[in-house]
Amino acid sequence: MWSTNGLATSFLPAGTAPPTVAAARMLGGGLLLLAVCRIGRLRALITHRGRRWPLAVAGSAIASYQVCYFTALDRAGVAVGSVVAMASVPVFAGLIGLAGRGRPSRRWLAATPPAIAGGVLLALTGSAGRPVASGVCWALAAGASYAVFTAASATVIRRGVEPRTVMAAVFLAAGLILSPVLLTLPSGWLATGPGLAVLGYLVAVSTVGAYLLYGFGLRTTAATTASTLTLAEAAGAAVIGLLLLHEPVTGARCAGLLLVAVALLLLTVPSRRRRPVLPAPRKEASPATRRAMLRSTSR
Repeated sequence: MWSTNGLATSFLPAGTAPPTVAAARMLGGGLLLLAVCRIGRLRALITHRGRRWPLAVAGSAIASYQVCYFTALDRAGVAVGSVVAMASVPVFAGLIGLAGRGRPSRRWLAATPPAIAGGVLLALTGSAGRPVASGVCWALAAGASYAVFTAASATVIRRGVEPRTVMAAVFLAAGLILSPVLLTLPSGWLATGPGLAVLGYLVAVSTVGAYLLYGFGLRTTAATTASTLTLAEAAGAAVIGLLLLHEPVTGARCAGLLLVAVALLLLTVPSRRRRPVLPAPRKEASPATRRAMLRSTSR
C-alpha cells in the first residue's frame, strides 16, 4: 500500500506544496481512524499518564515523517525519495534499539545489510541525472522520524492497547500538529477533482488500511524487524516505476530488487527450530520386581 504513495501524488496538480499533502493526509486519516475505533478506549488511552509521553513522541515523529517524506518525493523524485527514506529506517531503528539497551536479533543483523545495499542500488539507478542531494537529506530525515514513530508506537501497543486505538490517537495528534500548514500555505488543490481523489486514496488506503495492518503487526514483531520489513515499500515503488511509469530496466536496479527480496525472505521465512530431546518415559516396575526389591530392602 505504501509503495503507491509516490504514484498517487504524481496525479496532484502542479505546484502542490508537499507539507499541505502531509497535513491533509494526517487529518483525514486521524478522523477516519476515529470513526472505526471505540471512543471509550481512545479516551482512556489519552488520559493515561504513563502513555502520554510515547503517544506524543509517536505523533510528533509521524508528523515530521510526512513532511520530510513528501518533500523528498518532490525534490528527489518518487524512486529516489521513497527508496532512500525506507532504506535508512532499519539503520535508525537499530541505533534506537541499541540506545535503549535492546539487542537486535540475528535475523535483523543478517537482513539489514543486503536490504540497505539494495536500497542504495535502487536509489542510484533512479535519479536519471537529476540533482538529488537536498531530496536525499529530506529522505534521511524521514527515515529517522519513521524509526522513532515505530519504536514509540510499539511501546504503547505492547502494553495491551488496541492497535487501531493507538493509531487513531497518533494520527489525530499528528493532524493537529500539521493543521496550521493548511492555513499558511496554498491549499487550493483540495478544491480540485484530482486533488480530492488523491487525498481520498491516501487517507483510506495508504494511511488507514496500511497503518492498521502495521499496528497489528507491531503486537508480535520487534520494532527493528518491522522497520526492516518496510523496505518492501522501496521494492514495490521500484516495480511500479518499471511497470507503470515505464522506467528503464537496468542490471543495477534488478540487483537492488534481488537484494531487498533476499532481506525480506531472511526476515519472514519461519525458522525450523530443533525440538528438545525429551527423556524416555520410565517404565513402571512389574509386581514381581517390586516384591524382589522389598525383600532385598528388608534383608
